[in-house]
Amino acid sequence: MLKRYAEQLLNLYNYIDGIMVANTKGEVEYFITFRPDINHLKESEILGKHILDIYPNLSEEESSILNVLKTGRPIFNQRQNLFTYKGQGINAINNTMPI
Repeated sequence: MLKRYAEQLLNLYNYIDGIMVANTKGEVEYFITFRPDINHLKESEILGKHILDIYPNLSEEESSILNVLKTGRPIFNQRQNLFTYKGQGINAINNTMPI
């Protein structure tokens, strides 16, 4: 069901680089990237991991996902400079919505 919902979200946008879905604990339940050239993470590596374990440079206050989980309000076009636990830097513009 979660995968089907994420695929439906794709139909809302003409162009996105990827989707990450986290549960209420902040653990990744679904991930897909359409730009492996700029995001080297793989779903099999991060499923079940907490957002702050994947992006250790973020705090709870800086994470758009954790903020949306806390407030229940969507965040649109938020720039984030992320560093993965692998040390890869990613400059992102995030749209984060509660589901």
